[in-house]
Amino acid sequence: MDVIFEMQEEISFSIETGFFDTVLEIKEKIEKYRDIPVSQQTLIFNGKVLEDDSDVESSRIFQNSRIRLVVQTREPEKIPAIMTED
Repeated sequence: MDVIFEMQEEISFSIETGFFDTVLEIKEKIEKYRDIPVSQQTLIFNGKVLEDDSDVESSRIFQNSRIRLVVQTREPEKIPAIMTED
């Protein structure tokens, strides 16, 4: 079945999921097809954050359900200042 994911800025896409897929497996599919690391994904359905170990069936996700995908951006790595001598 296809599930629709909505991101910021009104971007949406669909991914085929199985009835017994876990949320973690869905996140892995998003990483594969949309290049968004699993560690940066939060999925929200009906106002609740979906836990990685829950599955589609127990979360009551059906064909064409809409799930909010929030992408956590990493803070840029701090580069140490290099001192130079004149």
